[in-house]
Amino acid sequence: MPRQEDNYPDYGTENERGLGRSAKEIEEVLTERARLLAREDTHEEEGESVVLVKFVLAEEQYGIDGRFVMEVAPLREITPLPHTPDFVIGIINVRGKIISVFDIKRFLNLPLKGITDLNKLILIASGQNELGILADFISGVRQVKTTDILPLPVTQSDPGSDFLSGVTADGLIILNAQKLLMDRRFTLDDGKEAAPP
Repeated sequence: MPRQEDNYPDYGTENERGLGRSAKEIEEVLTERARLLAREDTHEEEGESVVLVKFVLAEEQYGIDGRFVMEVAPLREITPLPHTPDFVIGIINVRGKIISVFDIKRFLNLPLKGITDLNKLILIASGQNELGILADFISGVRQVKTTDILPLPVTQSDPGSDFLSGVTADGLIILNAQKLLMDRRFTLDDGKEAAPP
């Protein structure tokens, strides 16, 4: 008795059939597909992006370039420093390293509120420069294309405008970590007092 599948013609596998194309035509199609895929990968690499650590300051969403972020830490014992400006919260010991902690809300003219258990420290560094930024809380991590970062409509008189890199279409304000780290007002290690904003 013939098997049921014997009643059907043998078309071969899809690869064997080649959809009616010759081996040369199939090779040309596959070569073109590979070329298009390679071009798409290159195009994606050309669109640079940055990974941002997102956090909240006075109910506004901010982001800072993750390449500068050493770690995000809970608010722990901070030693206050006498005779320093009010934006200097104090210093902390992170694995034997003393790092200054600052409240940048004073630079950005944002409303101040007391410190709670929800506050976090964002520790940033570049070369030998390190500092801690007080955040109300951390809201996540986000990848953003650099072309999607728009300039802020700020003037030279706007408080803290030097420390802002731009804003995304949905209102995420991006801090310039490099400028924060290079600003002398955030240097407390040479025996000089930090200058007020």
